[in-house]
Amino acid sequence: MQNLNHLVSLLQEGYTTIGVIFAADHPSYHEGRVTEPPAAPWSQVGQARNPMPQVYTYKCHFECVRGDMVILPPSSEGKLPSIGTVVRIDEEPELNFEAGIEYKWAVGRVDMKAYTDILAREKDLIKMLRDNEKKVQRQKLLESYQLSLPDDPESRKIFDQARQIGPTSKDD
Repeated sequence: MQNLNHLVSLLQEGYTTIGVIFAADHPSYHEGRVTEPPAAPWSQVGQARNPMPQVYTYKCHFECVRGDMVILPPSSEGKLPSIGTVVRIDEEPELNFEAGIEYKWAVGRVDMKAYTDILAREKDLIKMLRDNEKKVQRQKLLESYQLSLPDDPESRKIFDQARQIGPTSKDD
């Protein structure tokens, strides 16, 4: 074993490891949407490319699922934490003790529920306001035309019938 961190990891219980990618490494993983990599590992000009981004392993002590966004510790002193997307969850910790790396802990899961709930409520309110505005505008337009129609009942009947697209009631 190359460092004491590996020894500590062997002694610890109640955690697993997760595979994490960063959105900047692969655009199709943007915004937490985990998709499968492209079928062919070739670019349009025939150059080989890596369809999968680099997956980094972190120790994890909290519940998460594939596709969750997680907060990761800063890469170095003075840097800010990062956000990554979980692409793998190991049943048991998968640590390569022969590697000369120090495995870091994931800090926590990013809970997007409250945020997405707010966005959904805003979307519903905007739809309701737009629908209401359409009704108000339609009503104003109808009132404007009805005021400008001739007073005879035949003109009003023609106007009302022209507005009806579907079947009308028998009273017409």
